[in-house]
Amino acid sequence: MPDQILDELRALRNEMRRLAENQMLTSRAVNNVRDSLNSLRDDLELMIRTEIGGLFAHLETRLEQRIDEAVAKRTGN
Repeated sequence: MPDQILDELRALRNEMRRLAENQMLTSRAVNNVRDSLNSLRDDLELMIRTEIGGLFAHLETRLEQRIDEAVAKRTGN
């Protein structure tokens, strides 16, 4: 009987060790996913800012052209 108890305790300790290792691996995996998402968020933010900047530059160019056309019409050139 005492040998069975010792065997069960060993098995229980092994299982607890495995659970602790799995918890640590899971925690690392979650941190990696979090880091990846943060990196993706930064990349997406940069892409959006670049796209908006390009759109504003294009809009500015178009407005300048229209203003130049309007001024040219008024001055008769």
